[in-house]
Amino acid sequence: MMKLSNHLIKLIYFVLITISLIIYSNIASATGTAAGTVISNNVTASFSVGGTAQPDITSNSVNIVVDELIDYANLARWCASFGQLS
Repeated sequence: MMKLSNHLIKLIYFVLITISLIIYSNIASATGTAAGTVISNNVTASFSVGGTAQPDITSNSVNIVVDELIDYANLARWCASFGQLS
């Protein structure tokens, strides 16, 4: 019975870690990039079929505009340095 519980706990940990990695791996980080900056991206795939090279395939361009986000941890430290927060 105890062995089943340990396996169940390990499975739960595995599932939680996997879900966390999936969620947090998709978060974009544009630290140091000015708000309003346009980032353009496209992809080119090269491949062969049966050893014969095929023409490259290029995706459509995708443009992303960097949004301005506030780092509240830094804001709290900045305010505390002026005596605004304790």
